[in-house]
Amino acid sequence: MKRSSVFTVSTYLGHIHCEVSSTGVRQCMLVRRLFASAASAASAGAQFDLARPIVNTKVHWVGGANFEGTDNDGRTVKISGGSGDGVSPMNMLLLALGSCASVDLVSVLKKQRTELERLDIAVQGQRGTRAPKPYEKAHMTFTVAGKGVTKEQVEYALALSMEKYCGVHGTLHNAVDITWEADVEDTAAALPKEAVSA
Repeated sequence: MKRSSVFTVSTYLGHIHCEVSSTGVRQCMLVRRLFASAASAASAGAQFDLARPIVNTKVHWVGGANFEGTDNDGRTVKISGGSGDGVSPMNMLLLALGSCASVDLVSVLKKQRTELERLDIAVQGQRGTRAPKPYEKAHMTFTVAGKGVTKEQVEYALALSMEKYCGVHGTLHNAVDITWEADVEDTAAALPKEAVSA
């Protein structure tokens, strides 16, 4: 009768359990270990500074791969994973980045009394190849059109957003290589001189 034995090897990632028979290794399985930081976060919870505001959001499962997210002000958004019909969480990260910078752009141009006519933002992201496949790179292309708007104005406003105002960029930039560019059209320059003077 053939006998088998079991041995365990501890590694940085976890414990490897192997069953060995007289003919050699039959099966090995890696049992991943919870890293200390993750285990601590799960057991202790966040330690907030109660002297500062805390943002409260909720995610409610509505069936299948669909969820409803509710923001701090009670507004809702549909979120889905896999084959659901809502926006995926990873896509929402890119949308949050692009919209956050755009809010700042509109605000700065308004203060400069620039008449904005069109603003479109394309946000591209590239994820890593190993699970959990976080974003490694993100690139935003801002297409801006308005009367008297200049590329210098737009780039100045976007630089302010990235360096000072946009909280999403501030949250992600240490983990993701974020770049951006602006395509600017002065619609007043395209009008006939008589139309501009009128």
